[in-house]
Amino acid sequence: MYGTKNYSAILHFLVDSPNMARGTPKPEDFFGTFCIPMVLSNDQKNKWYKLRNQNLAVFMREAGFDISVYGNYSKDVQKEAKKRSIRNAIDSLRREFERQTDVGLNEVRRGVYVIRIAGGMSVRYRDGKSPVLYIGQGNLENRIKGHYDGKLFDFMLSLNGANFDFYVCEPWKSHYRGNDFHKQVEFNMIEDFAAHFGGVDEQHRFPLMNKIAGSDRGLEISSDWWRTPLKRSGNKTNWILEPGPHSQFAGALD
Repeated sequence: MYGTKNYSAILHFLVDSPNMARGTPKPEDFFGTFCIPMVLSNDQKNKWYKLRNQNLAVFMREAGFDISVYGNYSKDVQKEAKKRSIRNAIDSLRREFERQTDVGLNEVRRGVYVIRIAGGMSVRYRDGKSPVLYIGQGNLENRIKGHYDGKLFDFMLSLNGANFDFYVCEPWKSHYRGNDFHKQVEFNMIEDFAAHFGGVDEQHRFPLMNKIAGSDRGLEISSDWWRTPLKRSGNKTNWILEPGPHSQFAGALD
């Protein structure tokens, strides 16, 4: 319930807690204003984990449906196919993240994540091409599932069979006692993306499915580890997506 690894950023014992006074501390004694529960170990913080080749067609097939004829299903069948496919998609992310970290995806409550299209595909932005679709922060599992329940499912459906990569991390800043460093990382990433790629158009200067800039907390990030998912990989670009002027997916995940 409170993590499978450690809480290396717990900063204070709440010595005035009734439970502490009785000598029987409980987990909630460590989760207050003055402490930050960190799930990943020290060598895992500020490290990106790549959950690669997430494919909606595969998830739908595993659920017993065919993505190529999804549009021909009745509304009720579509609803069931979507529900089961999303469940498979989240299960896939859980398994891969736990395989790499020994930590549950839902345990990372102050994470940052990047959704990218894979398989040699990119989006054409004003100042270049990039596979980055969205940059977000929060509880990793809850946020990503919320995107699937919203427009991410429809976006993947529109690109029948395409693979997607999810980059996830738990940001950490030494000697900082606040609980908002992950928000600073998200802000820096979105601003850095806008500076290099310029967005889809003048109104949308962020990654395709972002709409807002995030929250600048005025915190310094000492190194550039956070830029990793923004970099173009060495893979050759085979296809470039160019959203239309009235695309339903522009800013759709915010």
